[in-house]
Amino acid sequence: MIKNIPLTPHRLFVGLLALSLLGAYITHRAQEYCHYYWLFMLFVMVTAALAPAYRLMRHDRKSFESRLLHWAGCIFATIVIYAYHNSGRLYHEETGLFILLVLAHGAYSDGLKNGWRFTWLGILLGLIAISAAYVDAYLWPLTILAGALGVFSHLGLSPSEFSLGIDRKKESY
Repeated sequence: MIKNIPLTPHRLFVGLLALSLLGAYITHRAQEYCHYYWLFMLFVMVTAALAPAYRLMRHDRKSFESRLLHWAGCIFATIVIYAYHNSGRLYHEETGLFILLVLAHGAYSDGLKNGWRFTWLGILLGLIAISAAYVDAYLWPLTILAGALGVFSHLGLSPSEFSLGIDRKKESY
């Protein structure tokens, strides 16, 4: 019997972390084809960011419109990157890294406005882009970081709260 499993922010975050690590592996093994995967991931991230906001659109339409315009800008930047790629100005490997940087920036800036999970996902994606360009063995350290972020998400803490020693039970808003 299959039960409906709710898609919580934690489960969505862990799924995006896993897909990001898969992208790091693809970038490491097949750099000439990784731009297709990062393009796919862009649309996954757009869906993951906009679906919860769309559900709440009746209460906060302005926030949804802001997020929609933000991710539309990321898609436009990706179209420009592909225009450069198709004109021969960018190689396959560079195209993948540029799309990954657009994705990292989009997730990071969306997270600054809407929650720490996307901020840390953007940081992880940025580290993947930097590591793919400059470091040979980067999959294990990024896997450990993603695992730690998954644990923080499961506990309901942001890594900044953990490092600052903030006790969430004592805070009152």
